[in-house]
Amino acid sequence: AIGRCIYDRPCFLEELKEITVPTLYMAGEHDLPRPVSESIQMASMTPGSSYVSMPNGGYVACLEQGAFANAQMEPFIDGVLSSQKQGRDVA
Repeated sequence: AIGRCIYDRPCFLEELKEITVPTLYMAGEHDLPRPVSESIQMASMTPGSSYVSMPNGGYVACLEQGAFANAQMEPFIDGVLSSQKQGRDVA
């Protein structure tokens, strides 16, 4: 049942085009249920988004590579906050 939830969930790719906030996608390079190619596709469909591949990461890459994930998120968040302070549209 859990496998069906992971592998058979519906596709919402078209809805990604409607995201209007800064978005950072990260995926483990060894993620089997949701491979890197899917994350790259998602990032390409989300306006103004960024994508990072997490070396040696699997399906729970942010837990497996927590220090790496944090190192990627900090400059992303700093960039968003800096844009807001300067009154720029961050989307």
